[in-house]
This record gives sequence, C-alpha cells and structure tokens, in this order.
Amino acid sequence: MSKDYYEILGIGRSATQEDIKRAYRQKAKHFHPDLNNSANAQARFQELTEAHSILSNEDTRRRYDNGDLNEPEITFTWAEVQEMLRRQEEERATSWVQDLGYSGRNRYSPTDYKANARTAAIINRIMMLFAFSFILDFFIFTDAGSAQVINLFELVNVEYQSPGGSPDAPTKRITIKVSDPSLAPALGQTVDLRKSLFYGVHSFKTPQSSTYIKSINPPPAIYLFALLVFIAGALGSSRWFTPEAKFNAAIVSTFFGLIVLTLLLLS
Repeated sequence: MSKDYYEILGIGRSATQEDIKRAYRQKAKHFHPDLNNSANAQARFQELTEAHSILSNEDTRRRYDNGDLNEPEITFTWAEVQEMLRRQEEERATSWVQDLGYSGRNRYSPTDYKANARTAAIINRIMMLFAFSFILDFFIFTDAGSAQVINLFELVNVEYQSPGGSPDAPTKRITIKVSDPSLAPALGQTVDLRKSLFYGVHSFKTPQSSTYIKSINPPPAIYLFALLVFIAGALGSSRWFTPEAKFNAAIVSTFFGLIVLTLLLLS
C-alpha cells in the first residue's frame, strides 16, 4: 500500500486504540485548516483523518494490516472528511449529554474563526488606534490660552476663554487638583493653559514654573494597559497570525481596553 497510516499517525503497529486516539488528536489539532494556514495543512489533516478512520475500527484495521483494503476504498475526499468531523462532533455532544444525565437547552456550534476573521481584524485595528491615541495624548498638547485663578483650596479653579474666541463668549471653569501645595499658584495669578490633543486633559503652568501640572493625573497602570491593548491589537492585525489567534487577540485587546476606560473614569 502506498500509505502507511501508522507512520502518518506516528505510532507503532502494536498501538492500542487509546494510542491511536491520542496520536490523532495531537496531530489533528496541529494541522486543522482553521488553525494552520500552511499550504499542506488540509492535505495532512485529510491523511490523518483517513488514518484514524481506518485504524480506529478493529475490522478495517485488520483488513488494512492484511493488505485486503485497496487504495480507492480508503481514500477520502475533503467533503467526506468534513462529514466525518461533523458526525464526531455530534457523537461527542451525545456522549456529553449521556454523562450528565440531561440535555441542556443551548447547543453552540464551534466558532468559525475564518468567517469572523474580518470582524476580528477590524476590532484589532480599532483597539490599536485607541491605544495609540491614548499614548500620543500623553505627549502632544495644544495651547489653551491663559486663565486667572479664582480660588484656592484643595483644588485650583481657573476660568478662561478659548483662544481666538469672541470676547462675549462664556468663560469655562477648570478644576485642577494639585498634589503638592508648593506647586499651587497664587490667588488671582494668571497661569498658562494647555490641553492634550485627543482627550482634552488640561494642565497649567505659572510664570515662575518651567513645568505643567495636569488637571488629571491618571495612575501608571492606565499606560501599562494601553500598551497591552496596542500590542494585542498590533499582533491581531498581523498577517502571520491564524484566524483563531486574531480572534483571541481581538478579545484580549477589547478586554484591556475596557480596563483602560474604567481606570480613566475612576481616576
């Protein structure tokens, strides 16, 4: 025979049924077309399924060992392989119900990673851009004019008008928390304002100071999680990732993105 199914599964001819099942599961998981994008993955997976189908049945295994099976009889098409997988999935579901003693209401089909690949890629790109904008927001600022301090307690309140706005435009009030009292401006003092590019986080600087103080001082964990969102989104957008890996990367990036938003709301 042209095909050595024992060699395909990587087992000896004295292998037990448990050995055959274990070898098939290990190799099938590696070469499954939904998990492996290589050119020969489908052909290898098809061979593995043929080998398992023949050797897992005592009668066909005996006939195969005796050379009584001919090549056309044991060569499967890809459609036949898919049908075998569908029947195996139904048998596992039935076995699960019998073991538990009842049938659950919900039956969920396996996730089709290839069908969701485009959606996963879009989510990954969106989350990557969100994280990138957050990181840039930490470094890029625009001028917001100047303002006068109107009171000093634990918080510094300033009122200002947007640069270039109408003189009759209403003033805006910003509350800036100052953690170090020595950095607080004097009452009535005019301070320079700036705001971050994307999220408009204000900061001020007194004429005597060379540094700006932010109105919101996010915890360092936010930047760590934003970096994780960016990494997960970038990896999930890579063409070298399998559809399943891209799907999982979209879940991870979205999860960490929600953590970033939660920390922002709590800070």
